[in-house]
Amino acid sequence: MYWRLLKGEFKTERALKREAELIRLTLPAKFSLIVFSLASFSSDQEIDQFRNLIRSFSTYTSKTTHWIENREQIVVIIDSPSLIEGSSQTLANEFVNQIFEQMEKKKLILPYVGIGNEYTNILMAGKSYTEALEVINIVSMLKPELSRRLIEYSKLGIYRLLTTIHEKNKNDNYFNESLIKIMEYDRENQSELLQTLEVYLVNNCKLKETAERLYVHPNTLNYRIKRIMEIAKIDFDDFHTRCQLYIDLLILRYLK
Repeated sequence: MYWRLLKGEFKTERALKREAELIRLTLPAKFSLIVFSLASFSSDQEIDQFRNLIRSFSTYTSKTTHWIENREQIVVIIDSPSLIEGSSQTLANEFVNQIFEQMEKKKLILPYVGIGNEYTNILMAGKSYTEALEVINIVSMLKPELSRRLIEYSKLGIYRLLTTIHEKNKNDNYFNESLIKIMEYDRENQSELLQTLEVYLVNNCKLKETAERLYVHPNTLNYRIKRIMEIAKIDFDDFHTRCQLYIDLLILRYLK
């Protein structure tokens, strides 16, 4: 019945509640959906280990109403007894963090995960499900390290717009000339200026933090930044330039 709900087969809440009563299913009043992708696992044994972990947490916590699965994913429906806004989102994050902590202890592969928005209308479960899938889709095409930090649809921010921006760029035949120059320089010199630029922007153009993240000496980083400025004529003091560069870098990664 839940799979039918997520696919949008129920048109009215009344029809859904009537069927739920027939099978004595208590529907959540306020909920968020968590979707765990099983695509990261390479064997049935790994999937079974993960499934058992989900089962154990679902059994010993009253926060989870149901969990359902197919061959590609496990969906956990988090019900919140609290009327506080965002309460089911908090519980969903706690659930994911507990799962990840256990998996890291057992040195298991962490799957991609997405958390949909919180809703009070059960007919919106399909929307929360779609939102969670969008998180997984975006993160899987960007950085693997984002999979632990970027799990909520409500916090996707600019990532939600990457496809739209990319289509607009294609239609306008737009390319970021600065990035093209840096990419050409990297290709000709086997250097890593594009990666340096990305990390530098992510760290708000702070030299110390960037050097630590790249594991390079501050002097090495200074040299690279100067080369980037010379090659691409970039003004890092201009906020709009930094924003445009970062968005275009994200789209480059997305396209890859």
